[in-house]
Amino acid sequence: MLKIKSSILAAAAATLLLASCGQTKIGRSSVNYAYEMEDAMHEAEMPMMKSRNASINGTSLNSEAVAQRKLILNGNAGIEVPTISGLDIKIDEWAKSFGGYVANSDWSERNFYATVKIPSSRFYDAMNSTSDFGKIKNHNINTNDVTDEYFDLESRIETKKILRDNLKGYLKKADNIKDMLEIERQLNEVESELESIEGRMKRLTNQIDFSTISLNFTLPVGKTENGFVFPDYGEGFREFAENFFGFLRGFILAICYIVVFGTPLVGLFFLLFWLLFGKVGIIRKIFMKLKK
Repeated sequence: MLKIKSSILAAAAATLLLASCGQTKIGRSSVNYAYEMEDAMHEAEMPMMKSRNASINGTSLNSEAVAQRKLILNGNAGIEVPTISGLDIKIDEWAKSFGGYVANSDWSERNFYATVKIPSSRFYDAMNSTSDFGKIKNHNINTNDVTDEYFDLESRIETKKILRDNLKGYLKKADNIKDMLEIERQLNEVESELESIEGRMKRLTNQIDFSTISLNFTLPVGKTENGFVFPDYGEGFREFAENFFGFLRGFILAICYIVVFGTPLVGLFFLLFWLLFGKVGIIRKIFMKLKK
């Protein structure tokens, strides 16, 4: 498969070289032809990428297809431990034993959090060994298949490099300022795009090569570093009393608002009813006259 891909790129490069030698002018037509060849090279690689992806995502996978899978592995583990004292040192030694490192950590009175980067080849071994720290409360693994994205970026980098090299060749052969400026402008664009794609590729490769394990260590319920602590019922009662009186205060305020603002509205409603339909009955008298 790699041989086929190399043959396609080599053929495309040779075509570009022959085309550049046959051009009498280095101007816009040559540059546009280079971009057309970039698109053609990318399209030529698409069937090969689809075939590879089909073999990877299919039901029957051979060893080559499995080896080509690009996976981002993330794991989480919640662990109950008798003490959090000295956990930072233990986790650092644990990560180094698998060839990894501690990316960040944080702790509080009863909790210790750590994010560890582990080589993907040792990920499952590391996840299985988390039970050595204490009692596992929760444990999960998330796998993200980025095979398509990885090989697409790889293909784009190769085609951009070929386009860059050909634009540099056109720049050397340019015989007027206008062509030189146009080629330099497009060369800068290609180099900028190439840097951006290579940056994305580097970040993706790092995520593939180094898996992330998030660890959350907690002490048993009601326990601190100084031993077991019984619940503070007095504090609980105070919180209940504060919540109850807060609700009661809000209820009384709502009643006051209803009395202050609702009473005039109710009075106005009855006044209008009395004038229009009641004893005065203005509307009632109008209807009586109309009926006569």
